[in-house]
Amino acid sequence: MIQGIIILFSNPKAIVRLLKNLGKNTNTEDRGDYVELLSIVVLPGLNGLVIGKELIKNFEEEAKLRNAKEIALTTDLNNNDKVLEFYYKNGYSVYYDFTTYPNRRMYKLIKKSKN
Repeated sequence: MIQGIIILFSNPKAIVRLLKNLGKNTNTEDRGDYVELLSIVVLPGLNGLVIGKELIKNFEEEAKLRNAKEIALTTDLNNNDKVLEFYYKNGYSVYYDFTTYPNRRMYKLIKKSKN
């Protein structure tokens, strides 16, 4: 919550973007019955050290403990080959694509949890 307040005052345009993305173009068949990973980041200088894989693995283990059947995340569709390859290697597949404000193409990826 504190981070949200900081963003409010340091970047007011983020509020406009957030509000416009509330009505984003999504798949009408998406029931939302999954847990969602909102964000992970590994510093570029630390690529190749399996940090990202460990972050995903830990999130998936926690989701499994909470009886999640599927795990979803979103990522950019364009110019994002390395990130997409990483998610594919970790068992994620494209669920659908959509567009956010301002015309940012995105993928929703999903992975079935192994219970």
